[in-house]
Amino acid sequence: MIDALRALPYSASSFPAIYIARVAPTSMIFVPCKDGVSYNEIEDARPEHLEAGANVLFHAMLARRRLMQPRQD
Repeated sequence: MIDALRALPYSASSFPAIYIARVAPTSMIFVPCKDGVSYNEIEDARPEHLEAGANVLFHAMLARRRLMQPRQD
């Protein structure tokens, strides 16, 4: 896992994910922010970009749920 993290571009927002990854599967969803500023109180994202990010999370959760359900043959 650590080698994979070294290959990722640096982002201050990755720090919480690095610690969570020690105990649980972890991923991150990024959305565009005004002037590229993120993980900062002046971060500003358009509502449609936030909606798209939320939809990515929602569909990932649905896919995970389908994988966890027992097969009914």
